Amino acid sequence: MSRIPKPVRRRSLVVLGSLLLIAAVVAIVWAWDSGPPRLSIVGHSVEQGKQIVFFRVEGIGRRITIVQVRRVIGSSEEDSREGDGLSKPGFWAPSEPMPYPTYGVRNPHKVFGVTAPTNTPVWRLRLLVFVDRPFMARVREMPRGWKFYRVQRRDPWYRAVWRAWNVYESRDRSELQSDLITNEVVRP
Repeated sequence: MSRIPKPVRRRSLVVLGSLLLIAAVVAIVWAWDSGPPRLSIVGHSVEQGKQIVFFRVEGIGRRITIVQVRRVIGSSEEDSREGDGLSKPGFWAPSEPMPYPTYGVRNPHKVFGVTAPTNTPVWRLRLLVFVDRPFMARVREMPRGWKFYRVQRRDPWYRAVWRAWNVYESRDRSELQSDLITNEVVRP
C-alpha cells in the first residue's frame, strides 16, 4: 500500500476544510435571508376580567426591532404609548412583566398580549418594525457607509466599520397588520 505524502494530505485537508467553511457560510446566509415577517394571532384568554389577545411576529430569520404598536378600530388608531413615551395603562396584558417597551425590542418572536377594546366588535393590531437587511444587501451598502462615517464624520476606522455595518441603511421599515379580530371570538 502506498502512502500519501504529508504535503499532499495537508493540502487536501485545507481544501476540504475551506469547502466546508464556504458551505457553512452559504447555509447561514441562505437561512438568514428568509421571507418577509408577518404578525400572527396565537391565542386569547381572560386576565383580571379583561379579554387578552396574544400575538407573535413570525416568518423571518433576521433581527427585528418593534418601533410602534397600535390598535386599529375602524378608521381610528390607538397608540400603545402616551405623549411622554410611556406605555398607556390598560393597553398591554396584565401578565406582561412591566409596561412593554416598544422601542428597541430585539426579540419580538416571543408572544405578547394586548387587551381587546370593549367599544368595538371588530379591530386589528398594527406594528411598525425595522427589519435588518439581508446579508448581501448590507455588504453592498458598506462602502458608502464607510465613506460617510470615515470621511464626513471623521470617525476612527474601527468605529466607521462598526457603524457602516450596524447603522448605515442597515434596516428596512415594514408595517405589519394582524387579521381582523372579532370580540365575539375572543370572549370565552
